[in-house]
Amino acid sequence: MSSSAYPIIWAMKHAPVADALERLILIAMADAADSDGCNSYRSIRSHMLIAKDVDKSTIIRRQRSMAARGLIRPDTTPPPARYLKIPKNRRPPRWEVCIPYSWWSDAQRKEIQQEREDRGLPPITPESRPDLPDAPPKKARADKGKPNPNRRRKEARQAEAEQQESDWGVSETPQGSDSRGVSETPPGVSLRHLQGSLEDTQPSFDHPPVAPSEEPPPPAVGEVPVPKGPGVAADAAESKNSRSDSGRPPARGASVPAAAVRLFRVLPESLRQRVPEHGSRRVLESLAAELGHRSEIELAERIERRAEPWRYRVDEVTDATAVAITVVRRGYDCPDLRCEDHVRLDTGQPCAHCAEAEPAGDGGPRAARTAAPRPCPDHPGAPRRADGQCAGCWVDRIAEGVPA
Repeated sequence: MSSSAYPIIWAMKHAPVADALERLILIAMADAADSDGCNSYRSIRSHMLIAKDVDKSTIIRRQRSMAARGLIRPDTTPPPARYLKIPKNRRPPRWEVCIPYSWWSDAQRKEIQQEREDRGLPPITPESRPDLPDAPPKKARADKGKPNPNRRRKEARQAEAEQQESDWGVSETPQGSDSRGVSETPPGVSLRHLQGSLEDTQPSFDHPPVAPSEEPPPPAVGEVPVPKGPGVAADAAESKNSRSDSGRPPARGASVPAAAVRLFRVLPESLRQRVPEHGSRRVLESLAAELGHRSEIELAERIERRAEPWRYRVDEVTDATAVAITVVRRGYDCPDLRCEDHVRLDTGQPCAHCAEAEPAGDGGPRAARTAAPRPCPDHPGAPRRADGQCAGCWVDRIAEGVPA
């Protein structure tokens, strides 16, 4: 740290820097320098801690730019003892903050020259510390003064977001009898997590446009009819239409399925708040891709199950977008699309493909997994299927005369 305020005052008030970031970096370098500007060797990591959200390459690039204009230069004076105590493989480069000779007053210059003489250094001269050129002019924005027809006022964006949110409400009215699949929501399957998530505001994602279809067909997922929770059929069909024939997620700029937006809000709020705006688009694309082979209820159950451990480890998250995508995606290769965490959704039994693909300790094929299937709340010990019911639930419904 500097023993004198001269370098800091010059860097903070008089240095011809290009922008605020350069000034911040130069002040940090002056703070670590001697009173004459020499021996500034603050590490890049320390600069990254001082300049929040600035990466290593940006700091190095700005230092090179200031060196090219003469504000700083590599220090060629003998290194001090405190610098030599640092291990060689961890020594940062030494810089000299080039405070011009003419900047100091006569009394200040006399003080600086005496300090340099005590350290065995030659005095500062106008040739060794010349005056610096003015800061480069700041480039004007290319769109300065040009109206942007797509730019709207904040109030208009908020009103549109509230209108879309009201249009995405969840109704508990069962599907009509003329629809295919199950005519009502089966017991054991709750849509409360979808309704509750609509009440949360999304801090980092501006609601995307949704293009609903007039009469979307109900989705058929796997071999078991998918329960038609409110809005599930329409949103899954919309997700299918928004994907290309190759199964890739919708292109950037395309409309996002409403189901993907609702599922995004199933993620823990503490994790959602850390996802930046560009990261939200990547998470929504992953959700849209997963909706191609999972119903909204199945995907919401996966998110709630996998996100639970992260509720208490948010402070450890360094890349919230990567964590959110890991929670959303299946995360492993298996030819059986109905395999979820190595258990088949239709039967609740271990996936045979995963058991064959994963070797045991001796390198041979391992037996089928013994992961316990999810139990049915109405019939303890019975595994649930993809529709949230076990075989006993369907036997009860048939006995009561309810169509299966």
